[in-house]
Amino acid sequence: MLALIDLNEEQRKRNFSLIGDDLLARIHEALQNNTKVLLFHNRKQYARRVQCKDCRYLYECSSCHLPLILGKVGAQNLLCAHCGDKQELRACPHCKGHRFHYTSFGLEKIKEYLMQTGVGGVAVAGDGNKLLTTSYQLLQEASILIATQPPYIDTPVHPIPIACAAIINIDTDFYLPDFTTTRRVFNRIIHFNHFCQELSIPTRIIQTYTPHHYCIQSAIQDNRAAFQSKEEAMRKLFRYPPYYRLIKLIYRHTDTLQCKLEAERLYARLRTMAVNDTTAITPPNPTWAPYVRGNYCYQIVIKRQKDELPI
Repeated sequence: MLALIDLNEEQRKRNFSLIGDDLLARIHEALQNNTKVLLFHNRKQYARRVQCKDCRYLYECSSCHLPLILGKVGAQNLLCAHCGDKQELRACPHCKGHRFHYTSFGLEKIKEYLMQTGVGGVAVAGDGNKLLTTSYQLLQEASILIATQPPYIDTPVHPIPIACAAIINIDTDFYLPDFTTTRRVFNRIIHFNHFCQELSIPTRIIQTYTPHHYCIQSAIQDNRAAFQSKEEAMRKLFRYPPYYRLIKLIYRHTDTLQCKLEAERLYARLRTMAVNDTTAITPPNPTWAPYVRGNYCYQIVIKRQKDELPI
């Protein structure tokens, strides 16, 4: 049976750490019994954002205007996940301060927190093929394995006593501007639960800030029909596939004001051409990566019923 930990309740208890008190107690219990612990979080590196504590300056990529990522604590290089550009972490360019605030944590941050609580034997797995080939060896050598996804373990050949498995924060996909996030969260919980069942892991915990969300509740109950019914209703209400076609128009320009004005002119023309119950046009907004290869980017999304001809 999957157990949910409401992180809102943890914060009301003044616990602002990455791991709730109940999960931390289960981890210590497993280690005392000489059993293993598996923790999952789909964010790599140490922190997804680095900010100056004094003036709140956010370190961003000069090419993409996206927050830079810190790989490990103490590292001097910041990385852009979009274009791969690297910058050196120096004093704040605005106030020359040396105090930094790290947010949007990754696997390395979880490892650091566990070690600060007195937990030893923590290992961080890679991803892709590297994860499949090294996860068993890492789990043999360490007491706690932290990974982005459930590893492959051949249990009949390599039985491993795993007492606890947990997803640190299931909500991370909700932060992305994508209408398919609920489906990914649902599938992730289903996959996690089946993985735990195959390995006979008794304690299965999911931490979340949205314990009553329909995709989370449907997943922990393994109720695919309930999820499909609610998901179809939501997509129909907000005009998403499979009921509507999505047409994305992107305007690029080297000048941000000119880019915005031209996108607004195009939006005004489209509104005069297609105003009816079968078509919806969103106002122009910056794209997820608002600045790409020297150009600012604005997008307009047209939602058109599938039984209608395209514009």
